[in-house]
Amino acid sequence: MLDTRIRFGLIFVAMTLALTGCGRKYHLKTVDMEAGGWACSRGSTVRTGYDASGSFDGQLNLLWAKGTSGKPAGPLAIHYGCLVFPDTKRKIRFYDTETGRHLGRLKAKGIPQTGVVVSDSLAIYGVAPRRNFIRAYNLLTAKRLWQMRIKDVLPGPIIQGNRLYISSAEGELMALELPEGVPAWSVRLDSRATASASLVDDKLYQPGDGGRLYGLDARDGKILFETQLDGPLVSPVAVADRVYAGDVLGQVYALDQNDGAVIWQKQLDGPIWNTPAVTGDRLYVGHSGGKVIALNRVDGELVWSHDLGTVVRASVLVVGDFVVAGSMAGNLVVLRADDGSLVDSTTLKGAIEFPPVTDGRRLFVATQAGKIVCFGEYNEPTNLDHHGVSP
Repeated sequence: MLDTRIRFGLIFVAMTLALTGCGRKYHLKTVDMEAGGWACSRGSTVRTGYDASGSFDGQLNLLWAKGTSGKPAGPLAIHYGCLVFPDTKRKIRFYDTETGRHLGRLKAKGIPQTGVVVSDSLAIYGVAPRRNFIRAYNLLTAKRLWQMRIKDVLPGPIIQGNRLYISSAEGELMALELPEGVPAWSVRLDSRATASASLVDDKLYQPGDGGRLYGLDARDGKILFETQLDGPLVSPVAVADRVYAGDVLGQVYALDQNDGAVIWQKQLDGPIWNTPAVTGDRLYVGHSGGKVIALNRVDGELVWSHDLGTVVRASVLVVGDFVVAGSMAGNLVVLRADDGSLVDSTTLKGAIEFPPVTDGRRLFVATQAGKIVCFGEYNEPTNLDHHGVSP
């Protein structure tokens, strides 16, 4: 009798999962393929973390919230109206950005520590040791295209044109031709790599162990320069007219794109574990001393500082006229980019370790408590009060 009850219970759970989409394999539909999104870590290959085109009004109106069984395993992405969430339960989940509805998942066959980088119908991710591989999926068919064994791929691979660029903590930087995944070139650095590369035009910028920053030709992998900085870089650099980086000693650097020469550097009050956000004339960075800092891009002089009171590990995000920052205590703030004044704030359950992402109208944040939340402007009446639900 008990076995019969258990069987019926399992059948009921399976049917519930199927109906809610939690157990459904994700398929991208051709009719859904519209341009736009936040397809890779920091939004683009230059890693500036800046969206200038959106209509976000700075208000943290809660539109929807989801609880998941797994924590985020890597950076979030947005692709064709889907929030792509890699989790520690070895799943890659897809949520509708408008409603939060779960659209399906892919089994990652390991923890997808790199996050997912997407281009057209192609989704690529790498999994953590001991499995050590990078895998490409066709989202239209939900089938694997190819898989390659690479040890300890770092978070945030990037795609430009028909090439995928991936960095391994072992010190290998590789370019693969897409969609087949055929190696174009591979280079072994003389140090371990500490973060994925950033790319502008035909130049790659690769952080290495011990404060090294390498410049490489993206066409053939030739090393163009190597610059020694004061402290280790543990996040990708941002590239605009210059290369911008922060190290764990609390130094922010502006470097020449062509030869890596240091143009200016600024000492902050805490270690920097993230990538600076870059706009027209400003540089924004959070540090472990609990502050978000705005610097002048020309000379590195302090413009303003805002104290969150707790460690800021995730890179800050700039959406239009607003700076968005989250802390390891779950504090989420929106600041005015021009003067650092507080626009809105809330506290989420769980640490914010990975940067918020945006589609221009809304913000999406995942916490280490397995919470996914969406904020934005109310488009229609809702039963959620402002900050009325504890995500």
